[in-house]
Amino acid sequence: MTDPNYTNSSTPDYGYLQPVASKRLPFPLENTEEALITATGALDSVRRKLQHCKEYNGVNKDAAREKHISKMVYKINTIMKVLQALAIDLDDMYL
Repeated sequence: MTDPNYTNSSTPDYGYLQPVASKRLPFPLENTEEALITATGALDSVRRKLQHCKEYNGVNKDAAREKHISKMVYKINTIMKVLQALAIDLDDMYL
């Protein structure tokens, strides 16, 4: 770690990454990225639980139940792709 008093740099480097300023969004969209991240995390948690149930549930293992769980996993994957597309569109729109 270098001491900022001994360098000629106008911005001191303390040996760690400096925070990056967040981008400015229009008023109603200020916290939208955090909401998309939260929603994606929740959907991922549900998807993992469904996949675990499909793989390791020996009691209720019939073809109809597995097909129903597969449909739910497909729907969650589709929703997550839409959320990712929303995040990309939001990224392109920032001011």
